[in-house]
Amino acid sequence: MAKRRDKWYNSKEAAEYLGLTVQHVRRLCRQGQIAHRRLKGYQFNKAMLDAFIRSRTVFQAQHPDAMKVRRGRPLDSERGR
Repeated sequence: MAKRRDKWYNSKEAAEYLGLTVQHVRRLCRQGQIAHRRLKGYQFNKAMLDAFIRSRTVFQAQHPDAMKVRRGRPLDSERGR
């Protein structure tokens, strides 16, 4: 049986798949939050991107209030106003 070769995505394709900007994807790579390989830029396979999505989904489920900030400050509704 022949091995299936996974398609590798470049930064632009990965950003489109994740719904993020290219700059944000590259920043996440530098921070070690998205698994990748470096060959003529950042490259990702679908399994790496899906693992990142799963990790974010788990975090958001465990910390639903973590995303309720605006520019580092709590939203007005969260401050009791």
